[in-house]
Amino acid sequence: MTALESTVEKLRILPEDKLEAVSHYIDSLSNRARGRFDDLAGCMKPEEVDKMERAINEVFERIDEY
Repeated sequence: MTALESTVEKLRILPEDKLEAVSHYIDSLSNRARGRFDDLAGCMKPEEVDKMERAINEVFERIDEY
């Protein structure tokens, strides 16, 4: 069995929160450039995002002209 196959077998039995931690660790090992907020992608439900967007639009003024 290869290291990859062995690792995949170990991953299969991990709970979801541990898989997320492993994913972040693997990302930290790669050399690819990442944005500051990449870890946040997908962390909010769509309805939470909509609620936040409405709140931001209500509270902050908008400047559309340059």
